[in-house]
Amino acid sequence: MSSPATNPNGPIATLFPGYFALVMATGIISIATEQQDLHGLALALYTVAAVGYVVLWVLLVLRIVRFPRLFLADATDHAKGFAFLTTVAGTNVLGSACGIVMGWWDLAWILWWLSLPVYVILLYITLIAVVIGSNKPGLAGGINGTWFLIIVATQSVAVLGAL
Repeated sequence: MSSPATNPNGPIATLFPGYFALVMATGIISIATEQQDLHGLALALYTVAAVGYVVLWVLLVLRIVRFPRLFLADATDHAKGFAFLTTVAGTNVLGSACGIVMGWWDLAWILWWLSLPVYVILLYITLIAVVIGSNKPGLAGGINGTWFLIIVATQSVAVLGAL
């Protein structure tokens, strides 16, 4: 991420698309600690995940509204685009934690429904751009670990839907 000194638009303009991984990881550990009867720790981790989720959504919406071209450039980039799918996985992991840790199944249901259009939009923006783009890097330079987020996001939709 660029520093404000090197990026005249500020840090929101270049906010890394994969930051929702914080919500994913913290939510997963929150669920695991709840399943181990460590409710206090599960609640603390859930709180961190939930606060992080809200803050990251605010920053993402600000980025989309204030810097739509920079957002679209990242969303259609073969190296960064799929990192946006952490938003989907984070939403579904938080939804799973809402149900399992907090017993808030209505909120879990809302988060699952929210994740569906976000999943379709973010996945297909990047997929279409990568497939129809004329400037394609070679296989070694064109695929990185963020491409696995296609599977992670899809699994998160399935897991919360099953819960």
